[in-house]
Amino acid sequence: MPAVERAKQFLPFAALKGLQEALERKEAAAEPSAAAGLESPVVSRET
Repeated sequence: MPAVERAKQFLPFAALKGLQEALERKEAAAEPSAAAGLESPVVSRET
């Protein structure tokens, strides 16, 4: 078997093509909401 053919056996395998891109899009869409939650003031309740 040629070396090029053998090397193909060790290429990364992506069982779910497009998953990484979908996760990145979802994360980018969620970042503004998450950042807004972090900027809200903390309310302290003194009793």
